[in-house]
Amino acid sequence: MSTLTESPAPRVEPAATLRELALVDAKRYATHPLFLFGFVANAALIYAAARDRVPAPLGIAISPAFFLGVLGLVVAHRLTTSLGRSHELVDSMPSSERRRTAALCLACLVPFAAGLASAVAILVLSAAYPPELVPPHTQMAWFGDYSGVDVVAALLAIGAVASLGGPLLGILIARWAPFRGSALLAIVVIFFVCESSTHWSVPWSVSLPWTSLSDEYASHGVVTHSVMREGVSQVWYCVYALLMCGLAAVGAMLHDPVDRRPLLWTGGAVAVAAAAAFALTVT
Repeated sequence: MSTLTESPAPRVEPAATLRELALVDAKRYATHPLFLFGFVANAALIYAAARDRVPAPLGIAISPAFFLGVLGLVVAHRLTTSLGRSHELVDSMPSSERRRTAALCLACLVPFAAGLASAVAILVLSAAYPPELVPPHTQMAWFGDYSGVDVVAALLAIGAVASLGGPLLGILIARWAPFRGSALLAIVVIFFVCESSTHWSVPWSVSLPWTSLSDEYASHGVVTHSVMREGVSQVWYCVYALLMCGLAAVGAMLHDPVDRRPLLWTGGAVAVAAAAAFALTVT
């Protein structure tokens, strides 16, 4: 009699969950040298301004946007493009492109948390180290005489939300334009357009990042207060910026051609909400 032996079925690795992928990508983001450099540089700048008692809210408020947002665009772009070359990671944690993109988007909460901490630090340090004014009786007010809600919304929009939006834009660019140098090209375009926007009139100028604040005023060479853009709601600008972050995440996930319809509906809804928030921003 001959004995028939069945060959063992090939082992199928279970697909990694979104949470597992997000934790891996968050760790990759948090340990990236460029993120660590930006985090330390941003923290040092904020602390130095507070230690020297320099009342320059506009300068230090936008530092997270550069050190965490602009540099974060490069970090997220590199992490996204490296997935295609990292066979070890792909083989050990198999998953769809969309789920991997979603995990990368969740990993962007790392720079967002750093930007949020920066906004809190700016408020705390400004209270702990009140500025020394010249002459002593000079009136100094953060952002003029604006309400606390507007000040917090402005700090969140140009700091914490920008720290999230930059990396999400990096993922979007890496998915749709993964060629070498696309991140650098995007940064050049962003700076060029933002610089040009200073000559635009409201409302279109506020559609870009870092434009909710206008200028600073000084007395005897010392900054006394910053001025917000006239005719701009800081709260709705913050909402608008958050919705644009969501739109960037949806756009990145749409690169996966499988079953796009739910994402298209989601993207359309977010776009309509962003348009409504923009309209409320400039009314």
